[in-house]
Amino acid sequence: DKPISEVMTTDVVTVSPDADVDELLDLLTGDSRDINRLPVVDERGRIVGIVARQDLLRALRDERRA
Repeated sequence: DKPISEVMTTDVVTVSPDADVDELLDLLTGDSRDINRLPVVDERGRIVGIVARQDLLRALRDERRA
């Protein structure tokens, strides 16, 4: 029965649409924070997508198989 404001993350780590795979890997595997999803924001700060850890793992798997 808590409002979402009591459980949400306020210091959100985001990436731009042109972020490279290495940047995403660094953020998702870093030791300082446990990040599972990265909101993708445009130059105006609007969310245009989300990259989940699993999305990146699948992309890397598919690349290795190709």
